[in-house]
Amino acid sequence: MSQMHPFKPIFDKNSKILILGSFPSVISRKFGFYYTNPQNRFWRVLAGILNAAVPESTDEKIKFLLSHHIAIYDAAISCEIEGSSDAKMSKIIPVNLEPIFSGARIAQVFANGGKAYEICKKYLEDEIIKATKNEVIKLPSTSPANAKFSLEKLKCEWKVVANTLRDSQNIKLEYRPYSASNLTSLLSSPTLCFTSLNFWINLFLFSLSIKFIPLFVDDALCILLSLA
Repeated sequence: MSQMHPFKPIFDKNSKILILGSFPSVISRKFGFYYTNPQNRFWRVLAGILNAAVPESTDEKIKFLLSHHIAIYDAAISCEIEGSSDAKMSKIIPVNLEPIFSGARIAQVFANGGKAYEICKKYLEDEIIKATKNEVIKLPSTSPANAKFSLEKLKCEWKVVANTLRDSQNIKLEYRPYSASNLTSLLSSPTLCFTSLNFWINLFLFSLSIKFIPLFVDDALCILLSLA
């Protein structure tokens, strides 16, 4: 039996990024809002990378998203699905993103997990690139089914969201944004000595200048987690 997406996207004219899931879980469909399964790490991950308190109520979650210029929706407007499993999705009809793109200046779209990314690439890629001039970025799923990613490891990979938000607000950084994955590659590069030293010096100065000292420590932790 086909399921229709039961609630509207969250965004306003100030939204800068869009995070797309695949389709609401059974629990989210029951409670009528995104990521209401307490085992899903979505809200904890966003709060962690943005140095904010974890929102609890629906009103708090909406205020949290809009105050940080984040829009959220799902990539499928309807599908056949068994339970909450992305692997059980079929007969997918993609969402119409035009109302979001016309109502906000979205700079980047992120896919929360492999299925959301697959739907974006198959059905929504042209629309996304036309609106944002960027391809969708795949992030590891915050779902409890993605057990191989701890909360801390998810925060490391999702830091690109915080970086993009800072960039979209015209905060000029003197270093190239790094993710845990490309820092791992950097550590094995023959140009390690100069490039990484430059990176760490600029990252440390940036952390001090805007009072984000935990950022320096967190990025070091991300590298250690990626190498583990």
